[in-house]
Amino acid sequence: MTIGAVYQKGLQELQKNQIGDAEFDCMQLLQFVFSMDRSALVLHREDEANPELVGQFFEKICRRKEGEPLQYILGFWDFYDKTYFVGKGVLIPRPETETIVDMAREIIEEKKSCVVFDLCTGSGCIGLTLAGLYPSCQFYLVDISKDALFYAEKNRESYHLSNVEIFCGDIAEGYLGFQKLPMPDLLLSNPPYIPSKEIATLQRELSFEPRTALDGGENGLDFYHILAKKWLPYVKKGGFVAVETGEEQTEEIERIFQSELHSTKRVLDAFGQPRFVCGIR
Repeated sequence: MTIGAVYQKGLQELQKNQIGDAEFDCMQLLQFVFSMDRSALVLHREDEANPELVGQFFEKICRRKEGEPLQYILGFWDFYDKTYFVGKGVLIPRPETETIVDMAREIIEEKKSCVVFDLCTGSGCIGLTLAGLYPSCQFYLVDISKDALFYAEKNRESYHLSNVEIFCGDIAEGYLGFQKLPMPDLLLSNPPYIPSKEIATLQRELSFEPRTALDGGENGLDFYHILAKKWLPYVKKGGFVAVETGEEQTEEIERIFQSELHSTKRVLDAFGQPRFVCGIR
């Protein structure tokens, strides 16, 4: 079987199973297995494919057509010009979340040296990205999931970041439940915010991601109440807070935070959707 025929058959399998953006996914898997980008495919499409690699490719095609996210199959994904390890048990980094990094950068560049919390860190993509950019700052990453923190640790090691500490714990315990943490200048979080009743209705790919990283309780706001009551009071005066939210939640979350923050505002993501709430303590 030629490499071109392998690609075409893989594409047909994905299209037949109604995988969105099948061409992109098929090309990503081909490149991963055969170390071949689109230009190389054009040049070598008539070459005979290595049978062992063909088997590996179609094993991954099978996983993808069953709905497993492309990112889990590859084992990595890009976020803010960095590549992070991901896999079963950790939330996949998404491009809209990069806005939190942008907002935090504006604050950090004013403060120069500061303490930053990344709560519900998952893969660590928010905190680790900032840690690489600002080695003079100290970062504390927290998550309840040992599976997720396996990837956060792996990602920290891959970028040799010495200014990051990672803690396994439940943020519901509050700041006072983490004895080793200093008071933060910045508190950042992309917590679970999907209402429990909506979890079963999500697209097939999301069923592979950990429920603990998605389920925000009955109305999706559980973790924002926890942050407001148990974390925001311990942000330094003049400190900065930024959280990601669901599109319909920003107004209510801003109201929840207003009792603890001096000023708040809602922020749109890169796609023009209401996605963040930030404020000054």
